[in-house]
Amino acid sequence: MQYKTKTASTRNFIAVAETKAKLQKGKNIQQAFLLKQLSGYKIQFNTDKQRLIIKRVKNAWERMQHLKVAVLYTVALCITGFLLYGSVIATDLHFAQQALINGKNIGIIKDTAKFESLIKDMQQSLSTTLGKEVEPTDKPVYIARLVFGKSLTSDYTLRQNILSTFGEVEEAYAIYVNDVLICAALNEQVARDAVEKIKNDNLDGTPDAQVEFVESVSIRKEFIPIGYMRSQDGIYNALTATRETPKVYKVMQNDTIWGIANKFAMSVDELYSLNKELSDVLHEGDELLISKIEYILNVQTKYVYKGEKAIPYPVNEIQDYDMPLGKKSVVVAGVEGKKYVVEEITKQNDEIVDRNIISEEILSEPVAESVKVGMKKDLSTVAISGKLARPVFGTISSRYGNRSRGFHKGLDIAAPTGTPIKAADGGTVTFSGWSGGYGYLVKINHGNGYETYYGHCSSISVSPGEKVAKGELIAKVGNTGRSTGPHCHFEVRLNGVAQNPSKYIN
Repeated sequence: MQYKTKTASTRNFIAVAETKAKLQKGKNIQQAFLLKQLSGYKIQFNTDKQRLIIKRVKNAWERMQHLKVAVLYTVALCITGFLLYGSVIATDLHFAQQALINGKNIGIIKDTAKFESLIKDMQQSLSTTLGKEVEPTDKPVYIARLVFGKSLTSDYTLRQNILSTFGEVEEAYAIYVNDVLICAALNEQVARDAVEKIKNDNLDGTPDAQVEFVESVSIRKEFIPIGYMRSQDGIYNALTATRETPKVYKVMQNDTIWGIANKFAMSVDELYSLNKELSDVLHEGDELLISKIEYILNVQTKYVYKGEKAIPYPVNEIQDYDMPLGKKSVVVAGVEGKKYVVEEITKQNDEIVDRNIISEEILSEPVAESVKVGMKKDLSTVAISGKLARPVFGTISSRYGNRSRGFHKGLDIAAPTGTPIKAADGGTVTFSGWSGGYGYLVKINHGNGYETYYGHCSSISVSPGEKVAKGELIAKVGNTGRSTGPHCHFEVRLNGVAQNPSKYIN
């Protein structure tokens, strides 16, 4: 059965209706299939647009399938992103910036804030070195880059490139000692000649000597502040100079203040001035500031010495009680022996630090010397001569006068415990024994108001009332009483008033 329509839209609508009508009459497999297919569509006719609208109707299962596909795509996209990021990390890729100043490439950096802080620090450092204000560089320009880690600019190269943008620098040959910049030269040969001259000056007259620097020395071509520029002589002087630097010393068992001062060629007063809170009693583990002279560059020389060396002769003393005390007279002159030695000598800064005997052969034995030693006491006093003998052989560690801990009434002569203390002049012992802060003390009266004190003794050899001669043993050096180390505290008194001992000692 057929119908004729005037429009396509009308025809389509009637055709569908007709199809449905026909399908309702037939009950076969095809009809069931078509009905099933049509049930999945929504059919409408738009009268305004004169158009037939057919829409596919999705059931719940189909909607779930579409949702599942969407979720799978999202997960896949996330996984791909993570894999891409992981690939960037695994291949050492970095998001970085290429820094330029005045159009000049400075380097590839990761942190612009750190880079600009570095520029500022270098400007201040350069101003300090030159002693005047250095103009800042133009503001850096950055270009984003994705680079491998090895493409990032090293700190050293970055600093050099930044330095090159300042006006107060020159490209020169810098001399480093243990990676510390010492000086520089515009000419590479000038720098190398100055370093070589130091080695030649330490050959010690031995062409076969091995001369090496204890520290590492390197010459690098780089941009350097002009304040570091030197001539060849200037480089030599800079590398051979010394400096006094404070160091921390940890007190060890049996250390004394005097011993520490003596060890580092300091006076006790210098040690006290560096350590304001220092007490007279030291404890193991205490830390003290000490002053130490150091070379900028230490030079070590090794060579083999072959030749004759003298063998010292022994001295036999013969006591003579008719000869004044302290006088000596040679009876039989000694003769040095000789030996041929082969030894390896190691010097550092022209001071022998090690000897290694390879072989030696005695060429002649030494002959002993005989000497008469005077034992006769001389009871003359300072009141007659006006001069005193030095009571002990040692180092003056503290002089008469004002010092950080108050007025010092005597002269401190540092020496190892047990060193002999001798009477500075003839006289009578007025006191020998313990005396508070003096420790073990000896007093000698020389007449006419003169008296001498010998303090901090470890032992005493005389008694009160005993007559002693100039140069006679009266005690031994110690560390008793209020003492910072083994020494002899020597006082000269006139009518009970302390005098400056240095004015009386020969």
